[in-house]
Amino acid sequence: MIRSLSNHLWDGLPFAAFQAGTKVWFATSTNGSWTTQLLVDAGAPKLSAAAYSANVVFRTASAAWHASRLDTTMLLTTTRLGDDGATTAAAVYSNIFAFVAVDSGSGSTLYRSDYPEGTSQQSFAQRITGLSADYPYLFVQLEGTGIQVLLVADGFRNVQTISNIGRFDADATDSFAGNGTVYTWTIGTVPRPFDRVGDGIDVDCDGSD
Repeated sequence: MIRSLSNHLWDGLPFAAFQAGTKVWFATSTNGSWTTQLLVDAGAPKLSAAAYSANVVFRTASAAWHASRLDTTMLLTTTRLGDDGATTAAAVYSNIFAFVAVDSGSGSTLYRSDYPEGTSQQSFAQRITGLSADYPYLFVQLEGTGIQVLLVADGFRNVQTISNIGRFDADATDSFAGNGTVYTWTIGTVPRPFDRVGDGIDVDCDGSD
């Protein structure tokens, strides 16, 4: 029985990552026939996947793995993501970013795997209970303090805190669900002020008057 499924179409070729029983598989299709690759027999993983070549993150209660490739035909290469510990959340964006949160006892450690830079980590004082990635943002759900919206490209700078959203039940690219509600992020803008031409005052700060 398939317990978890993530499927995409990239470069005209369909592919899918899925969990059947305790095993995580990756499947690609060419000319109507499917080829499968066993990634791990992981007990009870949580599965996240993204398109653009292929990127899969799967975790058990005590470990996490990251499987990726850079084209549409090669086998995925599976590597360990983060250290041993109670994993609490995982997220992935395209074939570039993969994230997993590990309980550190006094909080959480967030492990980040980037292509081609490698793996880095960051500590949080609170326990991370949910992750959702939609570049350039990473939505980090912290126990007792809501969601921090972090700007990935700027050293995980916190650009917004959202305090009224329940724990993630599920997430997909640009949205996540909690407490029976689906949330999606939008870009908010503030209109620039009117700049009267020729008065010598650059009101809208565009470098000219």
